[in-house]
Amino acid sequence: MNIEKHNCLTADIAEKPNYKPNPLHRSITFYYTDDGRVIMIGSADNNYIYWLSLTELEDTATNSAIFDHVSQLEPTVFGHAYTALRKTNYTAHNLREYYHDSLTLAQAHIQMAERLMWVTPFDNGGYSASQDQIKYHGQFFARDIRENYSKLKQLCKIREADGSYIAVMQYYLCTLSECGKDPIADYGQKHCLIDLICSEKYLLCSDNKKVRELYIQLDRRCSEIYDAYMTAVR
Repeated sequence: MNIEKHNCLTADIAEKPNYKPNPLHRSITFYYTDDGRVIMIGSADNNYIYWLSLTELEDTATNSAIFDHVSQLEPTVFGHAYTALRKTNYTAHNLREYYHDSLTLAQAHIQMAERLMWVTPFDNGGYSASQDQIKYHGQFFARDIRENYSKLKQLCKIREADGSYIAVMQYYLCTLSECGKDPIADYGQKHCLIDLICSEKYLLCSDNKKVRELYIQLDRRCSEIYDAYMTAVR
């Protein structure tokens, strides 16, 4: 299988960093689209990516091969997600509205010189790069992103309570829209609600379009309140 053909970040749109990205800052982020696909982005750090692919979530063979490739790749081509996305039907705006999560290297957080370890958001915790396990990582990843998606769908159904939660979300939005003149005090009054809303980002996977739209509005309002707070305290 020619894995590189799936990489939308090609040499013609690459950009050369004026520094060497730290290998410990790498991450792999997956986005669930609203039409059964998954966008995978390999990030060199906060500024550059080295991989962006679009596949069917159910295509476990391809997703397994891509993860094996991206997780072990020594990047030589760097660029930006918004540029690579132009080779797909998706935009950076879409990414902001899709559920996503990331795998990071444990070495970026703790000293683990003896082995590489991808820390995952899944129930199994992480994938160790020990030689007896590394050959299974792609299979684990392809399985986990499918099972995780199903779990998120179940959480949505439970939280939505057959449509009843929409009224609660509308109440949250009204509460967040009532702002005082002091952004520091305003954030202090609302940070518990903001934390609650952030913990429910799985609602971006809802089958109910109204729920998804309301959550996007809530998330945007939370960001505005937090940004105003940070501006005030700087």
